[in-house]
Amino acid sequence: MATKYKSQVTNKWIGSRYRGLNRHVDARTTEMGQIVSALRNDLTPAMNNWGDKYIEKKETAAGAKMDELYAKGWKTKDIKKAILNDEIPELSNHYVQNVVDTHSGRFEAANTIRQIEANLDAYDYKDGTKTIEEFWKQYLPNFNEASTEFTVGFSAVFNEFAANAKIKDAQNRAEHAHTVKIDKAINFMDTTITIEDIKNGKYFKQLMTLNTEMPIDGTGKAYFFDTNELNEEIALGHVLWLADTATTTEQLDKALILLTQDRGKGKGNNELGSLANTYSKQARELILKINNKRRVLENDGRQAKADAEKEDVSAIFTELMTDVDEVIAGETKTRKRNHTEILALREKLEAYGNPTYINAFDKLTSVERWKETDPNVFNRLVSDIGDGKYEGLDEVLDAMVELNINPDDWKAALTYYNAFDEDSKKGKMPIYQTNQTYKDQKKINLNAVKGNYMVQVGNVFIEKPNSWLAQSNADAYMNVEIIAFEKRYRDENNGKEPTFKERNEFMETLKNILVKQFTDDNVSPNLKSFTDFEAELAETAKLEKAKTEKYETAGVTQTTENIYDKINLEEINFPAIVKEIKDKFDPNFLGLEDIFGESDSEWGEDDKESKKKYVEENFTKKLAEMFKDSGITDTMRKAMEQEDYNNLIKEISTRIGSFSGTPVTPQMIDQMFNIIIGNQGT
Repeated sequence: MATKYKSQVTNKWIGSRYRGLNRHVDARTTEMGQIVSALRNDLTPAMNNWGDKYIEKKETAAGAKMDELYAKGWKTKDIKKAILNDEIPELSNHYVQNVVDTHSGRFEAANTIRQIEANLDAYDYKDGTKTIEEFWKQYLPNFNEASTEFTVGFSAVFNEFAANAKIKDAQNRAEHAHTVKIDKAINFMDTTITIEDIKNGKYFKQLMTLNTEMPIDGTGKAYFFDTNELNEEIALGHVLWLADTATTTEQLDKALILLTQDRGKGKGNNELGSLANTYSKQARELILKINNKRRVLENDGRQAKADAEKEDVSAIFTELMTDVDEVIAGETKTRKRNHTEILALREKLEAYGNPTYINAFDKLTSVERWKETDPNVFNRLVSDIGDGKYEGLDEVLDAMVELNINPDDWKAALTYYNAFDEDSKKGKMPIYQTNQTYKDQKKINLNAVKGNYMVQVGNVFIEKPNSWLAQSNADAYMNVEIIAFEKRYRDENNGKEPTFKERNEFMETLKNILVKQFTDDNVSPNLKSFTDFEAELAETAKLEKAKTEKYETAGVTQTTENIYDKINLEEINFPAIVKEIKDKFDPNFLGLEDIFGESDSEWGEDDKESKKKYVEENFTKKLAEMFKDSGITDTMRKAMEQEDYNNLIKEISTRIGSFSGTPVTPQMIDQMFNIIIGNQGT
């Protein structure tokens, strides 16, 4: 069977053409052509005009529809698909082909420009290996598959953008090339010329060697560097570069000499004078810049010297307070520094000629002069350091001597000072002054401490005079512990800072410590570090957990709940029970009042006392009956710590007493327990 012929004509006519062989045939030479020509020539002008108008109308409508679709966000491929599916009537006939292709090209050009501009950072005009046209290629459509109308539409939009972009690119490249040329010349002059070369006139002679004539076609002359470039851009640029990059005053001297040195004579034997004379305005600005930079470098030099002294002195004191490790017979042993070693350290301090250093050193080494001091004093010292109350190391050392700071705390104080000093130079304040969580929680914690020093006088609460000292000590303690907490957290978490929640929890724990330590009669408690308190709290929690488990096993917890539940039962009428007992009380003993005409009180006890004893004894027995099923056992009672047991019977007696309206003592509850436990053995 013969293979059927497959037409090369497709219905995908947008941006496309017929495929296969297209031979040119003159329509005029064919029969059909002659018929068409005859018809065309015979048509009236009106009919011809109607046809042109019809096509123009279709094309106008198509253009408007294309604009509308692109405005709505349609893509070219979506429009083509819709046309092929006959979904857009305005674009559904062959009269609009050119219009659709042209608009598609225009809109594709706009999209391409947006992509290029969005990725322009990826193009480096300083890179001489790639042109801007090469950079564009990755964003351009495949014109081999596009129609002529598409290409024309694309070019109409893109060519204007491309022309402007190429001009700007050329300017950037030229400016960069010029900058590189000038920078290389400045580097050449700075590398090959010394201050002495500038003074003896060699600099400007060498500079003129860059004035090389370039070969050109035509008339006139060209130079690799012209005169203006040599003076204004290289020489003056060299001065500016020295002023900007100088790290020493010697480099600034070089810049100033270059600016003011006589340049000798020109080619016409004219006196050139100095750069400062020729370019007076620029020179004034450069001299001002050089002088300002000199002050900065001199200040930096003094600061660097002071920093070096501070670090060295701190290291000497730290070394003094550190024991010596010695290896003896393969074993490392620690010892105190001997007299010779201490004198050697003192000699290092003497070299600085500061009496404060020596006074502090002698104070620190005179152990017999030390006495136990209030730890709150150290906290206030550190807090004052953080608040910037000490301007230098010598003031801190004076303060430690005056405040009699314990030698064990000197090392820590110096560490705090060095850290605060470095932060201060960077404009960084202590975190307890800047972080809002710490600032807010400090206020809350101080108010909590203040509450311990309030006393009620009538209907008014008055703050005790010693409250301010307690709050001052508490504030200083919090500052020290906040700093320690932040450092500890960063060290344990790879430099990360605590979260808001973690800082809040820390401050809450700190508040509990402060409220417990600062009591009415103690405004300067012996405060340990937070970590020590935390360890105590952890140990306490551990012991409490163990006790709770023990109490649960012995039935203490359940029995206590049972007793409290029974006391709170509404059906138990304690007052009625007490009344019943009181009503049964007989004030006469064996009828003695009838015989002798006098009361029992004359026999050693009055009726009131007898009644009280009677009620207590009988009410205790009644309570034993009521609570016998509550779980009270001898094991339970023996499992309890004495303090907890005393608190328990006190609490029970208070509750029953409040419900019954009669005094109930802890001794009565203890007796109730004894009765219940005693009955369990029978």
